[in-house]
Order: sequence, then structure tokens, then C-alpha cells
Amino acid sequence: MTQLQFRIEHTEDYNVLEELFIKSGIEVGNEPIVTEKLKCWKAVHDHGGVGTLIGGAILGKRGAYYVVDGIAVEPEYRKMKIGTIMLDKLVEYAKEIGIKKLWLMAKAPGFFKNYGFATVKREDAPNIFGCFNCDRYGKDCKPEPMVLDL
Repeated sequence: MTQLQFRIEHTEDYNVLEELFIKSGIEVGNEPIVTEKLKCWKAVHDHGGVGTLIGGAILGKRGAYYVVDGIAVEPEYRKMKIGTIMLDKLVEYAKEIGIKKLWLMAKAPGFFKNYGFATVKREDAPNIFGCFNCDRYGKDCKPEPMVLDL
């Protein structure tokens, strides 16, 4: 079996990543605080001379808080460590620029727990996530607020 050849690189094209996030079930643009996009990455699979977007990740800032503003991998490319490699790049960059804590709202908390993120109670999380204001939160949609100390 041949190993998938892909590359992860910085991108300024947030719109392409936003489409991937929406397709992956991640809400975008519903945050109570505007997100400053600090750095975006994309994972690209090259085949037959064509580069196909297979993943993306965004490091953002909301007020005084730094967030994983989105991370997603196309379903057929999951379980290939692409998400972990993108998160490695994001965390490495966050450390380089002096960030001490990373926050996120996880729809796949197991992935982030394996990485070292810890779930926090709603009342202990900053009010920077749109999920907290959604009428589905805690009912049929149960993402977890999480933090990683760097």
C-alpha cells in the first residue's frame, strides 16, 4: 500500500477553508466576538498534476483569547494523521509567537483529548464561542469547550 502524498502549507485563502469547515459541520461566523485570523493552513493532496484541498486549520484571536478557529479533514482522508499534523503546525506556531493557552469548541472532543486538550465546564470557558448562544447547544448539539496549556 502506498502512503498518501500530501503537503501542508500556509494559505491566505480563507474562503476555501470556510467551505471545507461548513461541509464538515463546523459553524462559522456565529461567534459573539470577531475573530482575527492569525494564520491559516491547508493540506493538499497532489495527484495527476492536480492539487486537491483535503484539510484546513486556522489559528485565530477573539479578544484576549487564542483559538483553534477551525480544523477539518475531508472524510475520505481522516485517520491518516493529517489533522494531527496540521494541529502540530498550529501549536508550534502558537508557541513561537508566545501564546500560552489555546481554546476551541470541539465537535470531535476525543481527537483533541488525545492531543492534550482538556474539557472545561461551560462556566469556566470564555464567552467567545457562538455555540453558547445557540438554542441547540447542549440538546441535539453537544460540542465541548476545551483548552490546551502551551
